[in-house]
Amino acid sequence: MVYKDIEIEISFTGGTSQVGDERLRSRWWDQIIRETILNSKSIPEINYNAHIPAATDAPDYEYLIISPDDADFLAWADTIKQFRTLQGIFTGIVTTTDIGGNTVSAIETYVDNAYNTWAVPPSAILLLGDYGTGSSGIISQFFTYPAGYPDFVSDNQFADVDGDNLPDIAFARITANDAAQLEVMITKFLDYERNPPTSADFYDHPITALGWQTERWFQICSEVVGGYLKNVQGKNPVRINAVYSGNPNSDAWSTATNTSTVINYFGPYGLGSIPATPQELGGFSGGTATDVINAINSGSYMLQHRDHGMYTGWGEPSFTSTSINSLNNVNNKLPFIFSINCQTGAFHRSTESFAEKFHRHTYNGQNSGALGLIAATEVSYSFVNDVYVWGMFDNMHPDFMPGYSTTFPVNYVMPAFGNVAGKHFLYQSSWPYNTSDKLITYRLFHHHGDAFMTLYTEVPQNLSVSHNSVLQAGQTTYTVTADAGSLIALTVNSVILATTDGTGSAVDINIPAQNPGDVMIVTVTKQNYFRYSSAVDVVSNGLFAQFSGSPTDLCLGETVSFTDQSFGSPTSWTWSFPGGTPTSWSGQNPPVIVYNAADTYDVSLTVGDGTSTDSETKTEYITVAGITSDFSGTPATLVIGNSVTYTDMTTCSPTSWRNTINFFCSESCDYLQHAGRIFSYACG
Repeated sequence: MVYKDIEIEISFTGGTSQVGDERLRSRWWDQIIRETILNSKSIPEINYNAHIPAATDAPDYEYLIISPDDADFLAWADTIKQFRTLQGIFTGIVTTTDIGGNTVSAIETYVDNAYNTWAVPPSAILLLGDYGTGSSGIISQFFTYPAGYPDFVSDNQFADVDGDNLPDIAFARITANDAAQLEVMITKFLDYERNPPTSADFYDHPITALGWQTERWFQICSEVVGGYLKNVQGKNPVRINAVYSGNPNSDAWSTATNTSTVINYFGPYGLGSIPATPQELGGFSGGTATDVINAINSGSYMLQHRDHGMYTGWGEPSFTSTSINSLNNVNNKLPFIFSINCQTGAFHRSTESFAEKFHRHTYNGQNSGALGLIAATEVSYSFVNDVYVWGMFDNMHPDFMPGYSTTFPVNYVMPAFGNVAGKHFLYQSSWPYNTSDKLITYRLFHHHGDAFMTLYTEVPQNLSVSHNSVLQAGQTTYTVTADAGSLIALTVNSVILATTDGTGSAVDINIPAQNPGDVMIVTVTKQNYFRYSSAVDVVSNGLFAQFSGSPTDLCLGETVSFTDQSFGSPTSWTWSFPGGTPTSWSGQNPPVIVYNAADTYDVSLTVGDGTSTDSETKTEYITVAGITSDFSGTPATLVIGNSVTYTDMTTCSPTSWRNTINFFCSESCDYLQHAGRIFSYACG
């Protein structure tokens, strides 16, 4: 007898009704936890914003930077600290001297103690330095390779606190040796996050590269990633493939054990990321280093490689440290590199590894090469590596494997945390037959770059944020309106006053009273949005004009509502709305304002209390747009007898359409149907 539907009920008797140690909960780790357990809905929600250290000098850092005791390294560590603190991430720095020495035991003891005893244990740790015992080095654990290969180094020894070989903390390393390398490797992610690329092509052309080997899963691994990016995200991946061995023209994706299980999941009868046979996809040969160079130089936000590797590069398609010299992708057009192969991340060797060369590369004095990398320090194994990749991408894109994912509460594409999630996903997976090799993957793969580096995957948008431009001294609440899913942080003098989550509506944030003359920084971040930052002066009691409008981006004929937010007991209000109707208003609550011409407009408010006045002008505060026509068509190429569907993407709600369609068909084109904004035509 086979039971297909089984319902299990578990009852708890006694206890505290608390699930786990709430001290270890964080907004950065809960996504990983919820993806790896069956009953994720049973985990109670918590207020992450309540996890604020009781004292500013306490070592309660959710992001810990371990640095050599060197002036250049400490200066750059402080730069990272300031950047992440403004974002609302509690960041601190310790030196190898502070923690008792640059030894494996000293570092491990310090990290374990921090995780087990700090009120806010570290979610992530950055080792700021190359491997070594010198003034610029940080030591790590060496392991003897079980198959006779050279010994290898692993920072996972520090990340694994409870002894199960899986990371409990997201670890990252920036393998710099001196001030020049520090500047390159750190400004890469700082400049990128401050001024991300805005070209649609940069995000539309992710790169997948692989070497075909019939008895492996190389071809399945990268093509599944590319298929997801194409079919689900609507991107146009650049495929650069070569043959290591076997015949890609066969009907079989691989001859390896459990291939049918993987194909059933990712193939046409599952998620549809890949077709039933590789022949249907084609294009598995001919890839070269020149192809990789051209694709990176043309602009791409990421590159996924899966094949053999060596200390100096990839086997297929051949791309080596020497090839990196031809990269000229400046102006923040830096891809993140998933180098899933053997040995390319061997940062412990005396000679520069492929990953280090990629990460340190510049062109004519400007940052070029890689934004960061995931790479292994020694020989790694197939099948376990492939499953690790899929788990990593599922963490960064929760709809990559929707049956395994829990989107919670807001997803950030952070490869260092993806590295952690991939290892935890591998742990529970039955797909690879060589389960004894899982341990090697846990230990080998490292994140090169800042641990909280966030990868943009779409053209960044502007956040919609509003708040007062001044804060009265002694005030204990501050109101911010920001997009739903954003993280709002308030800081003064590099100390976090409060963090909260944006909801799209006004949020009152409790803060300690501040002193006149201080400056509070409001920072708002969200995945695929430009980072928002604004300085708010702390002022003594007085009269201050403040207001907000909603919406501030609108179409012709739409209206804007304005709200007075002034303080200091004003008794008169004078509004100015140049270009609007009406153009001015006296009184606290103006009527809705109509704008009938496309342009940008200033808005001013002057308030008075009978003795003094104060004015606030927001320059180019209102943006009014006219109708802008746009459309998409699917498919772009069709054969006789098939149809193409056009979707109107025109802004500002048009009420009529006139469509002109020019087809290059051997016979006539027939209009089939029109439903709202959807138009369908066929070549007949």
